[in-house]
Amino acid sequence: TIETGSIVNVTVVGHPEFSQTVVVHDDGTTDYPLLGNVPIDGMSPEDLNQLLTSVLKRVIDRPLVFVNLSHYAMVELRVVGAVQAPGDTEVRAPADIQNVLASAGGPEPEADLRRVAIIRETESGRVVQQVNLLDYASQDPDSFEPVYVLPGDLVVVPLLERDSYVRVIGAVNIPGPYVPDNNATVIDMIYLAGGPSRFADLNHVRYIQMDDGVGKRETMLDMEDMLERGTDYPQ
Repeated sequence: TIETGSIVNVTVVGHPEFSQTVVVHDDGTTDYPLLGNVPIDGMSPEDLNQLLTSVLKRVIDRPLVFVNLSHYAMVELRVVGAVQAPGDTEVRAPADIQNVLASAGGPEPEADLRRVAIIRETESGRVVQQVNLLDYASQDPDSFEPVYVLPGDLVVVPLLERDSYVRVIGAVNIPGPYVPDNNATVIDMIYLAGGPSRFADLNHVRYIQMDDGVGKRETMLDMEDMLERGTDYPQ
């Protein structure tokens, strides 16, 4: 659809005086002479084509009109922290927080998606909005509430704190750090990491716990046996 900031190309075949490129103003209007103060934001190019054709019929016999959009309004902002490509970025408006992270190459594996911050400078001072992207992505589609960014915003993606994640390494399909849900078990973490690869030896899974003040404690787990017997897996 046509939005504020869109650049609209109007071509009227055989009539260069009516062929123009115009910008959609904040109030939805343009400087196209025959439209006056008619707002066109929210229309599709096809809707505008029909409107222009009906208007041009007053001055042209059987006008042939083409309408296309060559540009969309963009939101310029900065993304810093645990993303693949931190720095300044542009996102097509309206831009929600997921669009922004995608434009920055996506989060790093060590990103703490529960504590993403949108920092906005306003006339009354700095405003910080905290977003838990894990909850954001799991919203019910029928009641989904997007979190939009504005031009000039700063989006900060922090790193996971060491005591907030479990690192899964070795013969799994997607090794890396993962945030466990409540009551998550060792097998849950293995499948969060994409499950065991075809080279995995599930009879010898090393479970290393880091205990403050005690050091590390290692347990060898026979996950094949646990899976067969359906025993309780270590949390």
